[in-house]
Amino acid sequence: MSVKIITEDLTKGRKSLFLRVYVDKKQTTKSLKMFLVPEKTKADKEANKEKMKLAELARNNYESDLLNNRFGKTDPKKKYNNDFLEYIEEIVKHREKTGKNYDTWVSVQRHLNIYCDGKLKFQDVTLQFVEEFTAYLSLKKKLHQNSVHTYINKVKRACGDAFRKGLLETDVAHNVKPPKQVDTQREFLSKEELIAMKNTPCRSEVLKKAFLFACYTGLRWSDVHNLKWGNVTNVNGVNILDYTQQKTQNYEKLPIPEIALHFMPDTREQGKDDEDGGKVFVGLKYSAWVNCLLMKWVADAGVKKHITFHCARHSFATLLINNKVELNTVSKMLGHRDLRTTQIYAKLLEETKVEAVNVMDSIFG
Repeated sequence: MSVKIITEDLTKGRKSLFLRVYVDKKQTTKSLKMFLVPEKTKADKEANKEKMKLAELARNNYESDLLNNRFGKTDPKKKYNNDFLEYIEEIVKHREKTGKNYDTWVSVQRHLNIYCDGKLKFQDVTLQFVEEFTAYLSLKKKLHQNSVHTYINKVKRACGDAFRKGLLETDVAHNVKPPKQVDTQREFLSKEELIAMKNTPCRSEVLKKAFLFACYTGLRWSDVHNLKWGNVTNVNGVNILDYTQQKTQNYEKLPIPEIALHFMPDTREQGKDDEDGGKVFVGLKYSAWVNCLLMKWVADAGVKKHITFHCARHSFATLLINNKVELNTVSKMLGHRDLRTTQIYAKLLEETKVEAVNVMDSIFG
């Protein structure tokens, strides 16, 4: 059994798209009612590219239906009681285990539950629904535009995955455009503030150690949360983290400073056989309560900034840049593949701007 995309030449260079289906040595053809145009302009090329993406989605969906019918598989919607919110709940549970974007998915789930009053069937998830949900989030005064952008992208991701699994008949949110992201103030800790945090007690010792470890390594929450002792090696006297980034799935070998080791709990033996599977920061979990503990610790340290766990990564980058480490090197330390991503951190450095003004004063003073 196979399903392939084929084309048929039409007049004026146009091509019609079909699915050619082979089942039990029998061949049938199904029109997709889509056409490719001659690629005379960049717009033509982009239009054809989008149509081929849609054709591939249709092919996958058709093949999935054939497999379900052939092998007697049950309707996948039955697994979730035809409830889209139950499907979102499963995503949240999975992200809780991996730590990858868990807090974002929790927020998406909460906003969807509020908007739908806890009831949302798969057949009610339409293009109109996603657009109206986008408008609803955009009008919330306490919700930043960048948050809306992130949440809608997550909803689009969920809808796309649901379509590929046969839970939705079409990828309803494919063409939904979330609000554009805008530049924001990224908070970070100065050297003095970081020292104050180190010297201030926190009600959660594992949170304190994990946060400070992130400040000295630049790791994201998800990578700190999932870090295992097996990822920690020493090569020729250099401490190395050998791991795969949860967000990008890129493999990294990251040298870390000796000071970072001071914040790694003594859990090497403790974590061998427990359910955490050898994790360094045993017991570190994301929750609203943990966020409150972090905020309390920040306040107790006298830091008057809105500091989240991700600010540890900002602090690592800005402290390096502010101490003359080349941007390209900082980019590699952060695991960025595009230098433009790292350049965002350079914008944070008001100290560097002040130094530039002082240079002018010294020249003309």
